[in-house]
Amino acid sequence: MPIPLIIPYFNQPTWLAQLVNWWRWYRAEDPVFVLNNNSDRVPELRQRNVERIDFPVNAAWRNMAAFIKERIVGHFDYYAISDPDILPLPATPPNFLEVFKAAIDQGYHHAGFGLVVDDIPTWVPPAIRDDAMRNEAFVKGSEVVKVVHGGTLYEGGRAPIDTTFALYTTKNSG
Repeated sequence: MPIPLIIPYFNQPTWLAQLVNWWRWYRAEDPVFVLNNNSDRVPELRQRNVERIDFPVNAAWRNMAAFIKERIVGHFDYYAISDPDILPLPATPPNFLEVFKAAIDQGYHHAGFGLVVDDIPTWVPPAIRDDAMRNEAFVKGSEVVKVVHGGTLYEGGRAPIDTTFALYTTKNSG
């Protein structure tokens, strides 16, 4: 069954294009929904199954729950949400969504990638950089979460915040 990718977007055309291309490498036919937050720089995404939904300024996050209820629940069992400036590592295993599904099916609310924060550019304001590094340090020191999928044990950490690329389920959603 297809898994859609939902991307709340505001003026990050290069990152958006890279993320969509990355998703296409793994999930060529799955839908992508770009929730445009009144951007003035939206790249042409002329790929199959990419739909741009325009929201008024600062409304994408407020309207995302309604969008998910209307367009995702009842149509898909799982969906992914990612910020446009997240690009998973090139070594991402092709079964990453199956591992995330296994975590959800074992009782976790969502599952996603950890963040690499040692490569944050120096032009990022120090307060933002420090906050990201503090949050990721907390995750690395948190309870170890173990998920078994296909006979392989995967380990991760529990985050006090949502990940910025995560898989969710619509099962038991209303």
